[in-house]
Amino acid sequence: LIFDDPNGESIAFSDSLLQLDQKYFKTDSFVFRKKDRDSLLLYHAEPFGIDQVFFTFDNSKSNQYLKSSARTDSIHFSLIFNRTSPEIPKVRILDSLAPAKWFVMERSARSDTFVYWIYDQRIAKSRQLSLEVTYPETDSLLRWVNTVDTLTLTHTPPKKPKEDVRRPRRNEEPVKAVKEPKVNPLPLTSNLNGSVDIDRLFYLETVLPVDSVDVSRLHLRQDTLKKEIPFTFRRDSLSSRKFWFDWKKDFDRKYSLTVDSGAFFSPFGVHNDTIQVFQASVKRVEDYGSIVLTLKGVGGDVVVQLLDASGEAVLRNYKVSSDTLLNIPYLLKGVYVLKAVHDVNGDGVWNSGDYLSGLQPERVEFCQIIPEVQESFDTQVEWTLKRSPANKEKETHALIQSVRSPVREELVKLKAAEERKRRAAEEEE
Repeated sequence: LIFDDPNGESIAFSDSLLQLDQKYFKTDSFVFRKKDRDSLLLYHAEPFGIDQVFFTFDNSKSNQYLKSSARTDSIHFSLIFNRTSPEIPKVRILDSLAPAKWFVMERSARSDTFVYWIYDQRIAKSRQLSLEVTYPETDSLLRWVNTVDTLTLTHTPPKKPKEDVRRPRRNEEPVKAVKEPKVNPLPLTSNLNGSVDIDRLFYLETVLPVDSVDVSRLHLRQDTLKKEIPFTFRRDSLSSRKFWFDWKKDFDRKYSLTVDSGAFFSPFGVHNDTIQVFQASVKRVEDYGSIVLTLKGVGGDVVVQLLDASGEAVLRNYKVSSDTLLNIPYLLKGVYVLKAVHDVNGDGVWNSGDYLSGLQPERVEFCQIIPEVQESFDTQVEWTLKRSPANKEKETHALIQSVRSPVREELVKLKAAEERKRRAAEEEE
């Protein structure tokens, strides 16, 4: 087996040389076949075992590029990349009359989608936007370079329906004008509703970006108390339309948040002009159970994750560096999965390997005991990690750096040759 496609092939490799001694086989085990001189046939081999574990990982490193751009309406446009962008794109409008600030930018959690809200009315009304966008992408050798691109984004407003201008017929009553109800130009939504968990974080979200908030116009109260409850309030790090708030909650209590008119102001020149009230009830303490995890065999940085029953969604994260007793509280009745990531580089997330750099993927374990949480009970789990301590893994990584297989050496030489050809072509131009 040959690893010859570093951009599209999963791989597992050993950082040490495996030597198969002939003493493990019978004397007539190997048969040379003339037709395929590079092949060996193995007959009646004595069974033997090698204490070696391989961890596969996806070694692909795809090119980074601007996937698409769109202007779905007059007040915002978006830039979408094929994967996470290491930097925020720089946008400059090709309009000499444009002000220095004319948009508000939002990005996705993966930093692969950037949305620009246009609050300058003159620019928003223009059907065509000519933009100069500077963003990072990779070249054919997967090296980061800055690209300057010119984009033209258009938007055609929908046609207004024609008004009925005909004269009323004889004996026909004229149509009375219907007074349209007052519409809040900046309505808010929130997850503070219904029955909620004790550790839940709450948010307020608007339909348009917000540049200022008068927190004194927000009033949080408990159902049995008349006085207001202090709370924390902060803007979301990704969205200019979302705000988070929290407070010290009690079990089995009802809370209400009143948002007065004039609390939220948008750069679009509007504000919320309607009083809105959001209410929710916190669950009882009897509705929860917990997991008490006794973790052993920890020799370095480890990230313990609590997953849902499917093993997909991460519910909790805990960083530990030694044997510990971990209490995971406020869990609803159900089945959960425990996962441990041996965090070699200490960044708090799992990192895949890199064959050309000689780096193994960080090791991952799943607890063989599947805890089932019951209401009002503590589920005791004892878990001994089987992987090597983190300091030994760091030594292994250092060893991998100095041990290079022939195949890896050939791939490195191939990359270097491509780089020399590219430089020679640039010099000729």
